[in-house]
Amino acid sequence: MRPEGAIGVIPPEDLTLVKDLSLLLESAGQNRVALAVGGESRPMPAPLVKLLIDILRHYRNGRAVVVVPETQELTTQEAANLLGVSRPYLVRLLDEGQIPSYKVGSHRRVLFSDLITYKKRRDQRRHELLNQIAREAYEAGLYNETPVAPEQNS
Repeated sequence: MRPEGAIGVIPPEDLTLVKDLSLLLESAGQNRVALAVGGESRPMPAPLVKLLIDILRHYRNGRAVVVVPETQELTTQEAANLLGVSRPYLVRLLDEGQIPSYKVGSHRRVLFSDLITYKKRRDQRRHELLNQIAREAYEAGLYNETPVAPEQNS
């Protein structure tokens, strides 16, 4: 996938700087963070600071980061890759209407935001089913620990 957004891997020689920036932003807490360039400084909105902290944390852990707009169009192969499923399985999900799609000529496209919505629904359902199985195993005396309560999504 080569989205319109930025993609990047931090070179090893910059990892120390990334770690320092990450820790500095994380330590800011409720303090305002400002961006200074050439003697000029501007305050940064809190959501942007949180995003930068998340990005730097991924870089610090050696992971690449891709910034994708919600309106990014994906091919069926790109969408399948992001979900970790085969392209034919993804096409079946599209045919069943589980994920919205549209055609550009004879090719289908899926919006990134629709794919993420489906993924969240799928993951929530999996989590609920695993908790149900754990509860049933516990109630049948097959499991020694109390099942974990489902997490509340915010």
